[in-house]
Amino acid sequence: MGDEKIMLPAPQPTPEYLEQAAGEPSVTDSPSPLLVILDLNGTVLFRPNRNTKTMIERPFLKPFLRYLFENFKVMVWSSAKPDNVKSLVSQALDNHVKSKLVAQWARDSFGLSPTNYQQNVQVYKNLKLVWSRNQIQSFHPDYEAGARFGQHNTVLIDDSSIKASAQPYNLCEIPEFCATPEQMEGDMLREVAGYLEMLRQQTDVSQFIEKEPFKGDGRWTFDWTDEMAGGGEMTTKASAGSAIKKKSKKKQGKAVAGDSGTQTKLSEAIESMASVSLTASVQKDW
Repeated sequence: MGDEKIMLPAPQPTPEYLEQAAGEPSVTDSPSPLLVILDLNGTVLFRPNRNTKTMIERPFLKPFLRYLFENFKVMVWSSAKPDNVKSLVSQALDNHVKSKLVAQWARDSFGLSPTNYQQNVQVYKNLKLVWSRNQIQSFHPDYEAGARFGQHNTVLIDDSSIKASAQPYNLCEIPEFCATPEQMEGDMLREVAGYLEMLRQQTDVSQFIEKEPFKGDGRWTFDWTDEMAGGGEMTTKASAGSAIKKKSKKKQGKAVAGDSGTQTKLSEAIESMASVSLTASVQKDW
C-alpha cells in the first residue's frame, strides 16, 4: 500500500448554503450555543512518526480544551481509525471532560467502501452527516424548544480546508501542527480561542467566516499568560474546572484563564509533561 493520497470526488456547497453564507454578519444579544467539531492529529496533536508512542501537544492545548468544554458543545471528528481516536481522546481528556463529548467520530464515520477504508484516500467532513444525527442535535441547550445545530452555529476546527469542501464557511482552518521549533514557541490555539469568542457573538457563524476567515495574525489573541503555554510530550490530561475570564486583545473578545484554585494548577500540570504510551496498537491514520 503506497502513501500517495487517492483523491475522491469532493462534495460541493449547495446554492442554498452559499446564499446563506453571503448574508451580512450580525451580532446577537447573548452568546450563541455553538457546536465545535475538533480534529486531533495534525491540528492539536502531533505524532512524530507512525511507529511512535509519543504524542506532542500544541502549545496552550490544556487551557484551550478547558475553554472549549466550558463554553461550547464539543465533538471529535478524525480520519484516524477508531482505536487510535479512542486512544488519543483517552490520553488528552480526563473522564469527566470526556463524558461531555457530544460525539467521537473516526474513520468509520465517512461512509468509505471497505477498500477505501484501508487506503490513503482524501476524506471530506460533510457537516450534513453531523446535522442529520438526532443524538447530536439533542445536545443543543434549546433542543426541546426546537433549536438545532446547523450552518449558523457549527464550527469545524481543522488543518485542512479541502476536508471542509461542502461547508467552507464553517471552517476555522489552522496551520498543520508538526511540532516545529517555531510552532512550539507559537500561540495558535490562544488565537483560535479569541476567534471562537467572536463567533459565539454572531447570529450566523458562516456569514462572519465568509467575510473574515481565521488568520493567525495576532488579532484574536486571548490574555492567557505565556506560562500556561505548555506544549511538548504529553502525560497529563485536560480536566474540568471553573474559569476566570480576562479581556482579550480584540476588544470584543474574552479569555478563559483557568482556575488557579484547583488542587493541581493547570500551569503546573502542563509543565510536568513527559512521553505517553497509546493504549491501542499504533496504526496508520488511514
